[in-house]
Amino acid sequence: MKKIYLLSLRLYDSKDSEFPLEYEHVTSVKKQIFLEFLRFDAHEHIALDLFGDLALLDQIVPILSLVPKTLKIYQSDGLLEDMRLPNIQPVKEKLDTDLSSNPVLTDRPVFLLLEDGMQRVVESSVKGLVPRSLESPQNLPEGMIGYLSNFVTSSEAERAKLFGNKIPFVCRNPKDTFERRMSEKMPQGALCFLIHLSDFCEG
Repeated sequence: MKKIYLLSLRLYDSKDSEFPLEYEHVTSVKKQIFLEFLRFDAHEHIALDLFGDLALLDQIVPILSLVPKTLKIYQSDGLLEDMRLPNIQPVKEKLDTDLSSNPVLTDRPVFLLLEDGMQRVVESSVKGLVPRSLESPQNLPEGMIGYLSNFVTSSEAERAKLFGNKIPFVCRNPKDTFERRMSEKMPQGALCFLIHLSDFCEG
């Protein structure tokens, strides 16, 4: 008997829209992982927490109407309890594991395979989209998205973009001797505060 587990994929989840993630892109990546899981050669496919907190009935039904009859689902929040869904067998089965198939939570999404009493971790071919806060621009390994959470100057923002980092808050570069001197003595966030304060006072 071969069972394959999909672990906390959480399609349509509010975390998928938090900066620096793009909701539609994350949803597309999660669907790729789900399809890979369904194509795995196993007697039973068991999805634990397949849907997230934004999932609506008109999103759930089209997806579940296409899956094989071997799919079983455990949804810990009770989302599917009152729904009449085609081909789906609700189960109470849970696993005590830190493994995850969710690309927002891990840079290497995995499935768990149980065969003849033995467990084996199967790595997905799809890489993660894990957000990681950075203090300064840097290159990150595949499966991670770096972002600078503090204000940075325009020139620092351009440098960050070369690494593929995301930047939500940008201020202008120092424009006079005083601001340039201060830029050598204080962190980017404090410098941007000084620049904004200077622009406010001049305005």
